[in-house]
Amino acid sequence: MSVNFLRLLIPLLTMVSSASAYSIGTPGIPWTTVEKSQWRSSHTIQRSYESEVVAKMQSLSSRFEVSTYGALSMDPDRYPLYYAKTKNWDSKENREKPCVLITGGVHGYEKSGVQGAIRFLETKAESFSDSFRILAA
Repeated sequence: MSVNFLRLLIPLLTMVSSASAYSIGTPGIPWTTVEKSQWRSSHTIQRSYESEVVAKMQSLSSRFEVSTYGALSMDPDRYPLYYAKTKNWDSKENREKPCVLITGGVHGYEKSGVQGAIRFLETKAESFSDSFRILAA
């Protein structure tokens, strides 16, 4: 590492290490069910999974094969996990096409990955289905 880089890095590390600890739990120790319950009770749901994911995925069922492949363990009935794939995925004609996997994972309250994958399915995916088998999950 260059000396100039270290001169920039050291003050940043000092700022991070001196930051106040989060109000729940102990830094460096995984949360137990007690801390998880404390966090959940201190937050309100910001958006609807039903309207932002479930309804949008189900609305694609006339254009894609849509199904579930699991659910979030915290509330499986409320949070099913969906995939959509091009119609006739396993047909003889389609088996020769290259496959494209679109993933849209979530980290915390970031929704852009999931919404980007859904938006691609809504607006562009069908235009590529002549050349590719597309799976979005």
